Amino acid sequence: MASFISSIVHTSSSLNKQLSLLSENLLTEKIISINIFLFLRVFNSCPNKRVQMVNQK
Repeated sequence: MASFISSIVHTSSSLNKQLSLLSENLLTEKIISINIFLFLRVFNSCPNKRVQMVNQK
């Protein structure tokens, strides 16, 4: 019985670690997505900058 309980505790701990890593990764992905979205909004709202960037190539 003690072995069974130990196994459950170990599994629970492992799942908690995995969920913690997943939530950290999701937060990072969300921040990256927001940054890209904001960059595109700013970029699209400044047509002069877009022309300058194209002309620089």
